[in-house]
Amino acid sequence: MFTLASAGTNLIHGISKGADAASCTVWAAVSVAVSVVFALSWPAMIRTLERRQWILASMAAAALVLTGAYGVTAALGSASGARVNASATELSITDHRAKAQAAYNRAKAEMDGLKSSRPIGELEAHLAGRSGQNCLAFR
Repeated sequence: MFTLASAGTNLIHGISKGADAASCTVWAAVSVAVSVVFALSWPAMIRTLERRQWILASMAAAALVLTGAYGVTAALGSASGARVNASATELSITDHRAKAQAAYNRAKAEMDGLKSSRPIGELEAHLAGRSGQNCLAFR
């Protein structure tokens, strides 16, 4: 379970490091390979220690430390990246909301500044009264 979680975290971290599809693919492959090496270095180190193969054990320990450090860095980088993305999204939403509110306030101020129109009955009476003064009657 830990190996799958580590591989998944490393995969996400690898994909996010790339700038285009090719570099994303390379980083993702490297990150998953690091997870595989990490998973295999534990049994390799135990086996070489049991056989007293000190040079091979030191190589397995070095692989374990390097891949473990990469895995921890990838996990921290993914968590940090998620926080940065969430913060940027929140700022964008807040900015968009403020701009929409300002546009609404400007439109409301313009609408409030308009003079109210006369009721239709008053306009019809006015037109009817003027129809005898060489004006067109609208009906």
